[in-house]
Amino acid sequence: MRIVQQWNQEDSNYIRQKVIEYNTSQLPDEVKSPSENVSLVVRDEEGNIIGGITGTIFWRHMHIDYLWVDNQILF
Repeated sequence: MRIVQQWNQEDSNYIRQKVIEYNTSQLPDEVKSPSENVSLVVRDEEGNIIGGITGTIFWRHMHIDYLWVDNQILF
């Protein structure tokens, strides 16, 4: 066994998937559900995106990956 200290997207995805698989196997059937990718955007009057959220919904919970709001909206 060896520990490799280097971030890698493929390895990160693999570990995440394995944790989800294990956790799903431990849940009662009534709360098991497939995961769903979500994207919510806010547009201004001209149709430009000025904010948004991307994430995943699973087990009746939303995990937010990214939240962005245009700086001009904040100030």
